[in-house]
Amino acid sequence: MEARLTEFPALGIDGPEGDEMPVRIAIITFAFFNFEIIHNLRRRGEYIAAEKWKKLEKINNKMTDRLANSQELLDLMQTPVACFMTLETEEGKCRADEYNDTVKMVDYAQFDTFLGSTIDVQQASEPSDIIWENRHFTSGQKFLRTVVVSFAVFCMLCVSFACIFTAQKTAIAMKQKYPKQNCKEVGEDYVGRRAAWMRDSINEYITNEHIEEKGEVALYTGPM
Repeated sequence: MEARLTEFPALGIDGPEGDEMPVRIAIITFAFFNFEIIHNLRRRGEYIAAEKWKKLEKINNKMTDRLANSQELLDLMQTPVACFMTLETEEGKCRADEYNDTVKMVDYAQFDTFLGSTIDVQQASEPSDIIWENRHFTSGQKFLRTVVVSFAVFCMLCVSFACIFTAQKTAIAMKQKYPKQNCKEVGEDYVGRRAAWMRDSINEYITNEHIEEKGEVALYTGPM
């Protein structure tokens, strides 16, 4: 990688002298296909914290058996899935940032692969933000998980909207069906008009019977 970045076009980040200097890598850190072991170690720590000794013994036996009898697991644990590089100069770092675009040029197309695999160079996240056991996921798998999560969130939003809309619609229907009344004024209107009060009460009852929404019935009692 140092030789490749040195061959790339100079960007002039560190001045003329920096353009002539070879690119050097200060530190290289590999992430391996070891999510199973990290997951089991995390569960083991949780069992110790919760003092669940039987489950701790079970997970210990599982890890011991896998490490002793699974050559596939041992091979995977030694298979790098990502490489984190720290470069000595800003010029080298900027050339690495432009790696994916540079290898598309005809003069540098031979640097597109390494050991038969295509190289995808990206700026690394902060070390504290890296979930090491998830580095084995491919871009396609990450995209699929994003789609699934987005769809789940969309469904929850739809359900939430439906619940709020139904509750609001019901509340409005209740207010329209049983509006607030001034009992004193109603009583004064029907003083000495018992027949009219009975007729209007029956009409109101029949009207409410045809309304599907349910609510509390406001009864009127007053002087006849």
